[in-house]
Amino acid sequence: MKDLSNTAIRMEGVNPIVRATVIALDLFYSPIEDGNGRIHRFLIHDFLSRDNFLPTGMIIPVSAHMVNNLKQYDDALKPIPNQLCR
Repeated sequence: MKDLSNTAIRMEGVNPIVRATVIALDLFYSPIEDGNGRIHRFLIHDFLSRDNFLPTGMIIPVSAHMVNNLKQYDDALKPIPNQLCR
């Protein structure tokens, strides 16, 4: 969790969408066994709010969008093949 916090601090000033995505995915792939999905969806919204990307009081229906686009969501979470990581 300390690494996650350090990443969030180092990324201050980065595009809010990029920052929220990196933080959420970093947690999603962490060794925490339960709750990653709920926490990562919270973090997306929280960081976008903190970085003043969203109007005050606006709530993004992250879960609803995921449910309506499950194939794209699942595809985005698949590991990248080794040949693409070179």
